[in-house]
This record gives sequence, C-alpha cells and structure tokens, in this order.
Amino acid sequence: METLCGKKPVATLMLRKRQVETGEYTDEIKKFCVQITRQTSIFCGKNFIY
Repeated sequence: METLCGKKPVATLMLRKRQVETGEYTDEIKKFCVQITRQTSIFCGKNFIY
C-alpha cells in the first residue's frame, strides 16, 4: 500500500498463525489500536494523550 499511496502506514500489525489460533493476539491488537488512535488524533488536530 505504501508504494501505491506514496505514504507510510500510520500503524502496522503482524500476527503469527499460532497467535490467532490460540487467541494470544489480543495484546498486539491493543497496541495496534493505540497506534492508530494516536495518529488519527494528531491528524485531526486533537491533543489526546493515551
């Protein structure tokens, strides 16, 4: 997507098959959501601190 859009992603998420199969992915999802929330808050001009 970076090549197509010409912009770096605001966040990335990488999960291993084992993490998904065992349900051990929730911490990674939470970290991803925090990254997205921080970036969208900055883009919207809001001063949120998480």
